[in-house]
Amino acid sequence: MAHNIKKIFCVGLKKKNQSTQRAQNTIPQNKTKPKWKRLFLLGRRKKNDSKNQKIVQDEKEKNLILPTDCLLEIFKYFQDDLRTLHSCLLVDKNWCISTVRLIWKQPFLNKSSPIIIDVYLSCLTLHEKKNLIKNGVDLTNITKPATFHYANFLRHLDMKNFYAAVEARNRVNKIVENRHTDLICRALCRLFTTKCENIQTLHLNWNYVGGWKRYPIFPYQRSASKFLNELSELSIYKVNTRDIFLDMEKHSKNLVKLEILDYCFDNLPEHRHKSIYMLIKNQKNLQNCKLFAYGICPVIPMKALDFQTNSLIHFELIYAKFPSDNNAFISLSNCHNLKTLIIEYCYFENQDILRPLIQTQFPHLRKIRFKSLQSNASEIFVELIKKNSISLRELHYSDEVSRQFNHLILETIVTYSTTSLISLTIPFRNCQTPQLITLLSFSNQLQSLKLIGPYGHERAFVEFLPVLAKLLPSSLHHLSLDLNWVIMNNLQQFLTNLNTRLFTFYISGWSRRIRERHVETIKTYLQQYNPTLDFYDFLKDIT
Repeated sequence: MAHNIKKIFCVGLKKKNQSTQRAQNTIPQNKTKPKWKRLFLLGRRKKNDSKNQKIVQDEKEKNLILPTDCLLEIFKYFQDDLRTLHSCLLVDKNWCISTVRLIWKQPFLNKSSPIIIDVYLSCLTLHEKKNLIKNGVDLTNITKPATFHYANFLRHLDMKNFYAAVEARNRVNKIVENRHTDLICRALCRLFTTKCENIQTLHLNWNYVGGWKRYPIFPYQRSASKFLNELSELSIYKVNTRDIFLDMEKHSKNLVKLEILDYCFDNLPEHRHKSIYMLIKNQKNLQNCKLFAYGICPVIPMKALDFQTNSLIHFELIYAKFPSDNNAFISLSNCHNLKTLIIEYCYFENQDILRPLIQTQFPHLRKIRFKSLQSNASEIFVELIKKNSISLRELHYSDEVSRQFNHLILETIVTYSTTSLISLTIPFRNCQTPQLITLLSFSNQLQSLKLIGPYGHERAFVEFLPVLAKLLPSSLHHLSLDLNWVIMNNLQQFLTNLNTRLFTFYISGWSRRIRERHVETIKTYLQQYNPTLDFYDFLKDIT
């Protein structure tokens, strides 16, 4: 049975092969095509191949387009270079969308063009525009609707520069009435609060505007909570007519940086002190606090630092008077993560007021700046150096009574913190020359040096200058010397002996008069060692 099946299968397969071969034999052979037809088909084939290659190339180029998030990260490196950003704006639609966000992120950083106000006015609703026109505001320049919702991109707002831009716009349009300026400001502030939901920096300046009633204040807008909720940096300058601090405290609890500038605490009601206290207290992560508080010391606001002991890293106090010991610095002494401590133009009845600062240690403290104090605080400064010598990198001390005291600051620095310093400003006397030589011999990272003194021994110090030039470390680029009335006859030798290239060199007496031969000597030095540096930029004091 199996043999028969196998035989039938072989016969069927043989017949199939014979029929296939017969069909192939019946197909006529293609004749050779004419030459012109072959060339035509060849050219057509090449044209199709080139089209296919172009399609493939276009697909590859589409795959190389960067997403918007990547473009934004790249463009952030040019966010301060508006000319480059404007060039990127013109590349294509994708680049334009990415760039316009950065350009309109902080339009009022400096004095802004009046055209910016016209652009924002074009973003207003039809109702807002009609209301402005009804009140006499000229909007004839606003002919086209805005290309983007520019108010959505706003992240940093300086009210002084904003108000100045509105006034400049009105001057261009020959509008003199302040009422029109106020109307435009209020309309645009409403636009900002409704469209921008993530403002990050806000600078309020009351000194520029005549009165707060004419000034558009954000905490009193309807959508203030949404507008100010993510605010991270707040600067309030010269606000005395309204309790702005309590109003801001209701909306902003995520401040990282707070500056209260030019604020008078004399005869201030206690509830106003408590308002500042509450604003500081209720912040979740306050890292930077600056109090420019002329008059009586802000004791109650400083006590709020007890609630920022883990987050505060930068503290500045300027123009405050401490006529008695009121434990104002106890709260600050508990801020163990402090990195920068700046006290300028302040008055202390005695140094014991600052003593809480030396009863603790700040393991991360990098910078101490006591500038132009109206009383002696050198002992506290010295103890701070001893307690925190490992982390310190910048030391600055000056007061109005240094002539009456023999400070031991330089001796302490040489003993505790010689090699780690980057910037140094200290009083100096000629008797401390050995300590200065020791300091310069081992300070291989020092970049800035300012010596205040030598208090009546200027002539001897001038004779020492050529030797000092040889001792200056190669890392030093900024030097300032306190020499008022002495004639320098060895400036050429001093500059010749330098082992470093100075970027700034200042002598206090030059602010009154600088001799022609000194000018020529300095210009020759700059041409030889730093030809790109401007002469006046070179003669700058270390602040």
